[in-house]
Amino acid sequence: MTDNIRLISELFDVGNKKSKAIKDHERQDEEVHGMGMNALFVGSEDNIILDKSIAQKFKTEFVTKLARRSMFVYSSKAEFEACIPQYSTYEDMIKQQETFEDMAAEGKSYIASASADMANTWLERDSRLLEFTDEALAAYKDYKLYTVNLGNGLSYIHKSVQLEQIHRSWKMLKLAGVYAMWDNTDTIDIGHIRDAIYFVEKIGHYLEAYEEYATKESYELLIDFFKSNPDASLTLHDLKKRGFISGSTSLDTRVKELVKLADSFAGADGTVQYANDVMSYKPFEKVGDHMASYIMLKGTKAERVAKAHSGYTSKATTFANLRKLLDNDTAYSPFKFADGVRKNDNIISGATWVALDVDDSDVSIYEMHDILGDTNHHIATTSDPENIYKFRLILEFNNVVDLPVREWKAFGKALGEELGINVDPATFTKSQIMFGYKGAKVLSNLDGEQFDVSNAVKAANQKISEVFNKTKAPTRTQKRSMLDNPMETFSYLFNAKEGEGSLAMYRAYKHAYDLGASLEEVEKLLHDVNYSFWDEPMNDERFEKTILIPMRRMFLKE
Repeated sequence: MTDNIRLISELFDVGNKKSKAIKDHERQDEEVHGMGMNALFVGSEDNIILDKSIAQKFKTEFVTKLARRSMFVYSSKAEFEACIPQYSTYEDMIKQQETFEDMAAEGKSYIASASADMANTWLERDSRLLEFTDEALAAYKDYKLYTVNLGNGLSYIHKSVQLEQIHRSWKMLKLAGVYAMWDNTDTIDIGHIRDAIYFVEKIGHYLEAYEEYATKESYELLIDFFKSNPDASLTLHDLKKRGFISGSTSLDTRVKELVKLADSFAGADGTVQYANDVMSYKPFEKVGDHMASYIMLKGTKAERVAKAHSGYTSKATTFANLRKLLDNDTAYSPFKFADGVRKNDNIISGATWVALDVDDSDVSIYEMHDILGDTNHHIATTSDPENIYKFRLILEFNNVVDLPVREWKAFGKALGEELGINVDPATFTKSQIMFGYKGAKVLSNLDGEQFDVSNAVKAANQKISEVFNKTKAPTRTQKRSMLDNPMETFSYLFNAKEGEGSLAMYRAYKHAYDLGASLEEVEKLLHDVNYSFWDEPMNDERFEKTILIPMRRMFLKE
């Protein structure tokens, strides 16, 4: 394959081929001149893209020889699927295939006859040069100026793409000449130029698409595979055979790295899971309607617990209506229970929201409401409406979370860590219900953004995955090193999106506290980020009231 690519790229267009010099002059081959060669390469990505040696040779030849000469097409999956015929019945399939075969035979015969006629016509002519009309020549010069300036004026990741853009006018001119010869004329007119420009522009994006795919890392190719085969699962043997991992030693480390990179690359589209030597991919499901299961009940906590086993009604609702669960005497859950009976085995839905139970917060219900900023939420006091440091927090998810019982508990822990909240572990027993209390104080934000659960779901999967169970708590030296590298340790703070600054600040000072930072160190970190790093800092009053006062209160509790 590589020899063929090298040969054709040298003969293509001009038709000159240098001979290899040898000592025996009698056996020395002469150089080839004027042997123009056209070739159509049709192949699979397995033989071009995935074979790195061939891909590298193709790239080298393309950059040095073929960029200004060849027409390159790399069809997308969508384009390929659009060409797949649809059949209503078996008879319809046979009929369409016969029709297609007849069309192919007719087309083949026509092209053979027309090509022979064209060749004979041009062989009989004294001159085989093509002329331009004035309008066509002007159009060619304009297009050449356009392609060269565009190629030199933009920043390109791939050199081949830039070269193709610069030389696209040359390919267009060659094609316009073919159109003129096909029309049996020795003059390239504006129609030929127009049609040729249309075609080369139509296929112009294919080379960049190929380069993007050809340079993908193994974890990117893994996600592409899973997105094309969402129900697939890959054993350790499959991962190695398909080239997603290499080598035969330190496989746990290699798989861990692959999972981490693939999961990061998948982003908010889905999550990669690895357990029992099998890797799979689960796409995230966007939230539509919300669901809530609830019963109305009163009494002491013990009396409520005794009544909270069955009788649940499940209804589709809006996030705004979930407020009613908090300021009425209720027991509620984000899950649907089969037959209305509350137990883990009866859960038959995912969750589109979550209720967090915070028993002893460093911040009040009002401060947490401000910290959550533009995140959609309800927050309410519990059995004692005057205790503003004990509250329920309901967050609206952006994706449906449907995890097994063990992963759900890990998800709760990851969610608490991301929010900087000390969550009651009982909250994340999956069938656990929460109680609402009539007369509770409720604060709501319904005009913000849904909470992105992708990071917490990925963290839960990683903690449960076998290859992630060997992590150790950082030592005192490692904690100090983390504090000395704030840009990496608190990257979520430095890169906080608009509307998430308060929550990121809250999470960061809790994180720094756990790492052993002093009050002075944390204040300096928060000041530097707010006033020196962020383009739009929090105003002084909000920064003091929402962040600094609760942070100092947490430190002074010691």
